[in-house]
Amino acid sequence: MSEWVEIKFRDFIKLNRGFDLPNDQMIDGEYPVVASTNIKGFHNKYKINPPAVITGRSGSLGTVQYIDTKCVPLNTMPLFMEQGLSETSLILCICSTPYVKKRIQEKAELDMRR
Repeated sequence: MSEWVEIKFRDFIKLNRGFDLPNDQMIDGEYPVVASTNIKGFHNKYKINPPAVITGRSGSLGTVQYIDTKCVPLNTMPLFMEQGLSETSLILCICSTPYVKKRIQEKAELDMRR
């Protein structure tokens, strides 16, 4: 049986910013364009590899999406966690906790000030 290992939040989940993709530059394709709560459309190029755990920055904060395909997370939900971890269900649960919601909100506020 393994023991719990204590690590810092930043070492477990990497918070990143999404990508700019204006509507008039979206070219129909196979890769989902992910907004804060849903898939907005599809594009011919992707920006990240799977798996990704994606959440919004404000009103949809705490709504977490798991994306198991190459995709384009939009900057309208500027935070996403791209992991190469097999513990994606754990990440999904952790991202819905009040502590993590607060950390995501803090990061989003910093990103919006830039």
